[in-house]
Amino acid sequence: MRKEPLPSVGVSVDPKDHPFGYVLDGAPRASTREKLLAIYARDVLPPRITSVWTPESAGFVAPYDVDFLVAAYEAVVRRDFRRKAVVAALGAAALVAIAVALTGELGLGRLAVLFAVYALLALVPFLLAFGERLDAHRAARARLAAPDLDRTLSRLLARTQAAGSYTLAGAWWGIVVVSLFAGGDRVIRAAGLVKEGAERGEAWRMLTAAFVHAGVYHAMFNASALLAWGPLVEATVGSPTLGLVFLLSALGGSAASLALVSQTSVGASGGLLGVLGFLLVYAWRERRRLPIGFLRRLATSLAFVALYGVLLAFLIDNAAHGGGLATGVVCGLFLARGDPSAPPVPSAARAAAGVVAWCVLACAFALTVVLAWPN
Repeated sequence: MRKEPLPSVGVSVDPKDHPFGYVLDGAPRASTREKLLAIYARDVLPPRITSVWTPESAGFVAPYDVDFLVAAYEAVVRRDFRRKAVVAALGAAALVAIAVALTGELGLGRLAVLFAVYALLALVPFLLAFGERLDAHRAARARLAAPDLDRTLSRLLARTQAAGSYTLAGAWWGIVVVSLFAGGDRVIRAAGLVKEGAERGEAWRMLTAAFVHAGVYHAMFNASALLAWGPLVEATVGSPTLGLVFLLSALGGSAASLALVSQTSVGASGGLLGVLGFLLVYAWRERRRLPIGFLRRLATSLAFVALYGVLLAFLIDNAAHGGGLATGVVCGLFLARGDPSAPPVPSAARAAAGVVAWCVLACAFALTVVLAWPN
């Protein structure tokens, strides 16, 4: 189907001379109510319009603040839900058929894992779309605000080198490399959260386990999450706070795992969930100064992790996830303060606490290397 270009007069105009219009690529363009409605009722992807003006608005306003444009885009959201629902249903059916076809080659345990992963891949987009369908008005506003959110995220990330996030991710991959030579099982026994060892007084396992992962894919998944959430913490409240939150959350996750789970645990998920919990508190507190969708995007990440934990509960240490998340939320209640429009300037006390936290993490990494190094 051929798409018509965005309707406009093709030249910049003075908004005072026209009752309706929009700003595209920095230039105001005249329009009409009908043409504006046609733009927002047409495509799933919102147009690259940064602001509009109407007779009811006091000057330029964001498109998601104009009720009739949001109402027009609601119809697009509902149509998009129907399309996603059909795709998800077909995808789930195909994935289940593949799993059944592989039953003869796989044992029941591996088949259960495969089925859970397939269900996750099919359910997540459906559930997200269904959530939008339940509140199409809010979903429409959030989608229309996406360009503002992307600009805000780009502006935030541009003011940090994310040194802490990349350092942590690099440390994890360093242990992965050591595991390739020493053997993954040996490294897990030496530095993982082996409950019998921790109960005998090997308390250092509560931190060294955060640097050990159960394979390349586990490390890859955690590193991608860290590089999505960690730089946001560094950009809004500073690198010292990231180190402090991760350290306390990793300890909180390990403590919950020790109390509730008997099996050996490895991975940085407790610390990661703490970082996410911290960000959720920050986004809630600064929701009036952050664009629509910032908190929603973080909440969606949490929903994804929760669903992943439910479907793969027999593989995942949900106690560590919950303990880390709770610790991060508590940290957020005390530390998640800062103007998102200004670079972070941590207090002397917080900076000092952050330096201590990073030193403790560095010592834990060094100990992990020593324990894991092949003899």
